[in-house]
Amino acid sequence: MLETMRAYAHEHLQHAGTLDEVRERHAHCIGDIIQRLALRSLGPDELAAYSKVVEFLPDALAALDWCIEHRMWQLGIRLAPAMYEGELREIHEMIGLLRDAIADSEGDQDLRDELARTDKRLRGHETVAASVERGLRSIRSVAELPSDRVAYPPYTDFQYGGFETEVADEIVTSLERYDAAPDVVRYLAGWGPSVR
Repeated sequence: MLETMRAYAHEHLQHAGTLDEVRERHAHCIGDIIQRLALRSLGPDELAAYSKVVEFLPDALAALDWCIEHRMWQLGIRLAPAMYEGELREIHEMIGLLRDAIADSEGDQDLRDELARTDKRLRGHETVAASVERGLRSIRSVAELPSDRVAYPPYTDFQYGGFETEVADEIVTSLERYDAAPDVVRYLAGWGPSVR
């Protein structure tokens, strides 16, 4: 949309008193679209899904602003598909913005851990002990796994080692939580421990 058209629409919605409602609906719609595409990120149509995600990134960035303003963390995390984080600068920035906003508000620890798992800014500077602590905290969490979006399992937190042998049984047992997860999440959960 041209900037002049965007400004006109923004002013019109604000004057009508519906701006916030429209921005919320937009955020929900884009979050649903992006997560449906991200759930197809491994498989026969992954390239088509990837190119569609790229098309929706400007909308996702605008929707993320609304989510951060209103502390809608669960919706915000749906807008930044973790599957593409390493490949797209915009998603990397979105994950960083969301992680920083949640941390500043002392929001949900499980979401902060999930975002930290995919935030390359953090991953490059943290200690192995901090990564392992986050992984164990997530494995021991009683939080329900999302059934409608991609969520990186905590097993990537152990990629540089750092956990004791007695924890291995706990890790293997925790895999049962992923039985009902979406296919791509179940794959990631099984892949992580198998290569460690």
